[in-house]
Amino acid sequence: MTEKHGKSKRVLTRILNEPQENIMRLIRAIQELTGRKLILYVANFTHPLGGIHLSDVLPFEEILRTTDSPSVDFLLNSPGGEINATEKLVTMLRKTFDNIRVIVPNRAKSAATMIALASDQVIMGYLSELGPIDSQILVPNPDGTIRLIPAQSVIDGIELLGSRIAKAKKEGTPLEHYVSMAYRVDPSLWDLAIKAQELSSQFAQKWLTKFMCKGDEKLAEEITSKFMDVTKFLSHGRMISTEDAKGILPKDAVIELGRDDPLWNIIWELYVRLETRLNFERVVKAFGNETGIFTIGAVGPQPRPRSPPRQQPTPRQPQQPQRPPPK
Repeated sequence: MTEKHGKSKRVLTRILNEPQENIMRLIRAIQELTGRKLILYVANFTHPLGGIHLSDVLPFEEILRTTDSPSVDFLLNSPGGEINATEKLVTMLRKTFDNIRVIVPNRAKSAATMIALASDQVIMGYLSELGPIDSQILVPNPDGTIRLIPAQSVIDGIELLGSRIAKAKKEGTPLEHYVSMAYRVDPSLWDLAIKAQELSSQFAQKWLTKFMCKGDEKLAEEITSKFMDVTKFLSHGRMISTEDAKGILPKDAVIELGRDDPLWNIIWELYVRLETRLNFERVVKAFGNETGIFTIGAVGPQPRPRSPPRQQPTPRQPQQPQRPPPK
């Protein structure tokens, strides 16, 4: 741990040169400054398995079980993931702790933003970012691979196609290419997109109403619509900065830490150490609290065992003729 938690100038360089430094001291230093217990979940954005998944339940439960406190700070850095898994983690958090503050050291996007919206307060720095919460759905490609596309894009695309066909009919202009596109529309995908958007909306409104909005359903609905406004953000990965979040969320829901704040500098050093571990050790996720840090890796394809070399048959020795027993 640094001797002074002032403005850190060469955090990454120091970490790379001191790989054995005990990050547990950083966790305890943060707890000393806040007077609250700290838990963490940091995911690798570059790994295909880095999203929130139901496989997180077991390690997450281990962290919650070993954190004895009614209030907790939750350091979260994640690209998002499955909404059903996200709801499971949020339910676990809210059944364990009375008050939750989510700390965003860098990025809590998509479903991770939903976790932040289910907290009581969000702690952010000058480079922290949340993201839009419109749903993403899995769509198979012709080659068998899978791609993620915004659910709202499916809905908007079909509505746009319908309006273009209606306009072409009214004006008497060619509409064959629109019709051919309409034949390729999968009704089940349209239905899936509508339900996915509704699920995201219900999730956010439910938890916002319970905690950040303190029972104000109308305010929760308004905040949800702003986080799902794809016409404003245009991209699911668009940055919602600290300043943006303060303008959307209820008053005092966002705690902003300055670049020179001692607490921010310790949080940043802890995050950089964890991020470095994830990248250099090819780790998928890191979970932890003051009792310990553990990482989750992904098992790659195992090499096929080499066949043992064929043994050459042992040459047969010529049999000696048997002599008759002596008389």
